[in-house]
Amino acid sequence: MPTKLGIEVTDGLGNGLAVRGSILDGEGNTITDFESREFGLGAINFKPLPGKTYFAGLGTGGSPRDFELPQVYDKGYVLNVTDREEYILVQVATSEDRGLQGAVLLGHLRGEVFLKQVLDGNGKADHAVKVYPERLKEGVAQFTLFTAKGKPVCERLFFVENPNNRASLDIRTDHESYGTRDRVQLDLALRNPKGSPVEGEFSMSVVSDNGISPKGDGDIRSWLLLDSDVGATVPDAGYFFGENSTERKQLLDALMLTHGWRRFQWSQLLEKKTGDKPRFEPEKGIAISGRTVSFHDNEKPRQSVASLTLMGEDSIYEKDSTDIDGRFSFGNFFFQDSMDAILQAESISKKPRSIDFVLDPELPIELPAPRNSLPKSTGYFSPR
Repeated sequence: MPTKLGIEVTDGLGNGLAVRGSILDGEGNTITDFESREFGLGAINFKPLPGKTYFAGLGTGGSPRDFELPQVYDKGYVLNVTDREEYILVQVATSEDRGLQGAVLLGHLRGEVFLKQVLDGNGKADHAVKVYPERLKEGVAQFTLFTAKGKPVCERLFFVENPNNRASLDIRTDHESYGTRDRVQLDLALRNPKGSPVEGEFSMSVVSDNGISPKGDGDIRSWLLLDSDVGATVPDAGYFFGENSTERKQLLDALMLTHGWRRFQWSQLLEKKTGDKPRFEPEKGIAISGRTVSFHDNEKPRQSVASLTLMGEDSIYEKDSTDIDGRFSFGNFFFQDSMDAILQAESISKKPRSIDFVLDPELPIELPAPRNSLPKSTGYFSPR
């Protein structure tokens, strides 16, 4: 069945490569040509034949290399999503006998279900539905096709763009230019597309334009709407939120095709196996914790009475005895911005001892490493 084949070409460090190549069958015949562009991304329309094995052939640099494509199944399902400007066209098809009868097509975006259709089939082998983006939030939408028995057989990510949901920010200063250490007053006005004020809590960073790289590493919007949803994508995720060009949209769709990341496994969700304890407990505030140890040997714990003083507008003082391992923890505290603090400890032994502190490190920020290969779970042709 016809489908769209997503392509991502990277080097050994996960950097995207712009190359030209060909799709070949097992006998070495050229089926079609392709090219990867910015970030090594590309896509082509492709109709595999049953019983055939296909390869992507690259002729970059030295000797040509062939990469085997995912296995083609004799029977199965296909889910295609196409941007038609005014609407998003979602098409499902099957080569299974009555495969769409009772099947369920589900679409959700950031936790909200916006599409749920139970297909009657009526002996048809395909089905299509239009989804209008102006009714949706912006972000990564996930379309999934389930059989009548509830088995997920196809999945497709699609980035929904809705400019009508974007707010505009007007910034004005009290002077056109300033001297060193002059006070600057900013007037900010945030409005929705209709011009009405938008309420909320916001933060702002002011940096020298010398510290801004030409391409950068994206911005708040690219992180919240893209990278936070599908993991680390490309060095400059902000590219996908730039000019409204056809090439940008095509590469964004190729990005969705090749980043089949899943926030959860449907099988676990359907079987209600979602009670696993998280690796890191949710943060409920700011905590300061660590150990009191010997001043001369940080591996030797010292029991003590530890105290913490936060020097804010309203000073906060806490005091507690450590356990036998010298562990202490203060918090949770709720404050914004930086604050001076004093951490002290007194030995509880009769003989005075010199005490040192070993603070717990900050919780790790686990960002996926650059991907240098497609994950094994990613496939272009859905199994039966």
